Amino acid sequence: MTGTTHIVRFSVVLSLVLVSAQALAWGPRAQRTITGMAIQVIQQKYPDTFRPGESKYGVDVLRGTEAGAPVIAEMLPINSEAEAIQAVGIQIQLLRDLRPFGAGSYFAFRMGALSALISDVLLPYGLAWTPEEKALQQKIQKDIDEHLTEYGYTNRSVKLMPILDVTHHFHAQQAFYGDNRLLIADDYRRGVGYDGFLRESSKSYFSKAVSSVSGAWFTIVRPQPVVTNSPITNTLMEQYFVDEIAYLLGEKSNFYQAGVAYENLASLAPTDPRIFEQVGDHYYAFGTRASIERSVKEWRNAHSLGGPNRDRVAGKLSAHYLKEGRKFLAEAEKKGRGETELPSALGSFQQALRFDRTSEIAAELIQETNRLKKARDERREMIVNIIASAASTREEAENQATGGSYGNAILSYRQALEILAAVDDEFTDQFNEMNQMRQSIARSIGTAISDILEQASGAIEEGENAEELHKWEDAIKAYERVAVIVSAIPNDSNASALEDKKTAIESARAKKDGVDDARRRYESSNAGTATTRAPSARTAPASGGDSGGGRQRPGKR
Repeated sequence: MTGTTHIVRFSVVLSLVLVSAQALAWGPRAQRTITGMAIQVIQQKYPDTFRPGESKYGVDVLRGTEAGAPVIAEMLPINSEAEAIQAVGIQIQLLRDLRPFGAGSYFAFRMGALSALISDVLLPYGLAWTPEEKALQQKIQKDIDEHLTEYGYTNRSVKLMPILDVTHHFHAQQAFYGDNRLLIADDYRRGVGYDGFLRESSKSYFSKAVSSVSGAWFTIVRPQPVVTNSPITNTLMEQYFVDEIAYLLGEKSNFYQAGVAYENLASLAPTDPRIFEQVGDHYYAFGTRASIERSVKEWRNAHSLGGPNRDRVAGKLSAHYLKEGRKFLAEAEKKGRGETELPSALGSFQQALRFDRTSEIAAELIQETNRLKKARDERREMIVNIIASAASTREEAENQATGGSYGNAILSYRQALEILAAVDDEFTDQFNEMNQMRQSIARSIGTAISDILEQASGAIEEGENAEELHKWEDAIKAYERVAVIVSAIPNDSNASALEDKKTAIESARAKKDGVDDARRRYESSNAGTATTRAPSARTAPASGGDSGGGRQRPGKR
């Protein structure tokens, strides 16, 4: 491709810029256009730049461009053109040194911010310091945005060169730069504005900006060793990773990748408590349970390291624990809760007071939580005692049932149920224990009723046996006992038990009524047998005389 004319397609770049501008509103359109053109240039040499694998970071680059120089100014002073040029050199070396840690979305974002700074340095009044310059800057940016379709970029060599000395590079690019600024300012003062010197010269600066941005990116991404005159400190690298965590959480909502960035930060073994405080701030703002836990850990690290901001960190920790404690209190008010929530709330408020000894709110909440905990403990003790009393009554019922006193057993079981009625669902474990006991008692009552019905059946069988032996009075007594036996079954028992009770009574009554009939039949039968046997007895002597001494002896007719 060397020696071939390469024209950046402005329509494609402008469409990308306009799409980005709808979602992101930072920085002038001209800067975003330069960035879009530079993306095409660098991708001619390295196609995977800003789109490694399945990932696409073009939007992140443009987002960084829109955020602009202030992103870099948070780390480095930019109060003059000289400082701005120096910041460019430091950013180039910083991003190159950090590239082995991963060229992800935030790396692309910082590349975009670098593009904006380079554009600002090269464009007339891209950097403004006085109110007059800032007013002129706004006019220039507005006019350039309105004429963007006139701009393009042609690179005949397509040979990217690394920027090893930023001061030398920009001085070469800014030939007659001061004079051009004066001419442009004069045109605007005279009312000529954009139609003066700026119309043609700005196109040249656009080309230089695209070339410089591409060259800076090339310096960063090329695999060959590069030596610049901008040494990088651990402090800058640490701050980069802190900002990467903020970007991944705030813009990308990517908790996992933020964790990767955190590991990169940890590999530098930072000792500045401000680093831990900032990391804690970013994780806390993310708002998930896991991120808040990480945040508190980082704040506690910052607090333990001391420093001038120790009291501020302590205030953040105290506020967090107050918030957590109030959540636990709110949960404790719900039914079935409070066993762990109140102690947790108390622990949180104690932590809040630990980090802020002057917090009257924390002290008051500790007292209120202790009061609530004491009242709850008393209510729980009462419920425990109620269940224990019911258990004792149930044990008494079981002893009665074992002794065969089923009626008394049922009464005792029912008394135990009445005691358990006082247990509500405030304490889940006790409520569950109460329900289990109620179910057990209900089964025991059912067993007792079955035993009663078994006794009734035994009495009926005893009556039937007595009838077979013709012991009529014993049979009647056995049948009469049935009504007494089943009377132990309460009249408000379930329908099945009441039906069985009724059946037993009716069966015993019917059998009792049948005893007299059976006795009469039995006695009548015996009487008939006796009558039949009586004549035989009276004729027996004649018969006997005939056959014995009454027989005529032969010869006596």
